Amino acid sequence: MKVIETSFLEERQHRIIELFKKKGRFTVKELSRVFSISGATIRSDLKELAAQGKLIRTHGGAMYNQESDAGFPFYSGKNRRKRVKEQIGREAAKLISEGEVIFIDASTTASAMLPFLAEKEEITVITNSLETAYKLAQLPNLQIISLGGRLRRESLSFVDGRIDPLIPESIGKAFMGAQGFSLDQGLTDVNPSEITVKRSIAQRSRAIIGLVDSSKWDKVSYGTFVPTGRIHTIISDQNAPENMVAETEKKGIKVIQVPNTQG
Repeated sequence: MKVIETSFLEERQHRIIELFKKKGRFTVKELSRVFSISGATIRSDLKELAAQGKLIRTHGGAMYNQESDAGFPFYSGKNRRKRVKEQIGREAAKLISEGEVIFIDASTTASAMLPFLAEKEEITVITNSLETAYKLAQLPNLQIISLGGRLRRESLSFVDGRIDPLIPESIGKAFMGAQGFSLDQGLTDVNPSEITVKRSIAQRSRAIIGLVDSSKWDKVSYGTFVPTGRIHTIISDQNAPENMVAETEKKGIKVIQVPNTQG
């Protein structure tokens, strides 16, 4: 009997994950109706799936953890839409002025900027990315400041650290990737520790540049790190939804769209 119950449990949890992959988030009440079981049973399933790293619990439900899709999410994400991210990175680098202080986060889209910084002069780069700090350290024309804290192996980023007093109070431009961008919620991300770092940097930044390819538009992840009203520019590709691009520009946000490329 226990074997049968376990089989039913595994099948139900597999179906739950498949639903989350399609929609992104559900409430306990919604899942209870879908499976015709009690809310307590659904909450138990969500708790177990969250412990496995497949879901992230939210108030009254859960959302899909996109970082659970691969064994090493940082490099997996780096290869998705690689050519588009390179184009976005090239366009982002054009916005950097000589002598400027900038922040580059640990997202794979932001890391696509790195090859285009070699010719920049007297730039100070603040980052919470281990990869970014290592690669840019080889460029003598750049000053590198790395945030401290705990290393997240999934993203090779430093989180949960106190913002060092050496970090300038005023950062010219902050270049940030996101798991989602919506007009209601702004730029959102999946990991609470990453969100905390980005919020802290955003408070010190004069201009926030969102690096968001078209697959992230009209999507909401776990939490907002930059509200819509604080975004200066969004750099994306030409597959971004036209109506949402128009609405974004109406809110005073500059939208730059790079050509679509394969890969």
